Amino acid sequence: MRRLRIRRPQPARLPAVHDVRQAVGPITESTVKQFQSWYDHGLAVDGKVGVQTWAALREVADGIHG
Repeated sequence: MRRLRIRRPQPARLPAVHDVRQAVGPITESTVKQFQSWYDHGLAVDGKVGVQTWAALREVADGIHG
C-alpha cells in the first residue's frame, strides 16, 4: 500500500522593515497622501501609514463594510 504524503504549506517569510519600505513606490506613497488629505481629521500628509493612518483606514473600511 502506498502512503500519501501531505505537505503542509510553509509560512511565508515576512519581510524586514527595510524590505517593506523599498517595496513601496511612488504610486503607493501618492495614494496614501491622497487618502490622508481626503480624510481631513488631522492626519499628517506624509505618505506614511502610521498608527493614525491605519486607524483612519480601518474606520473608513468599517463604514463601507459595516
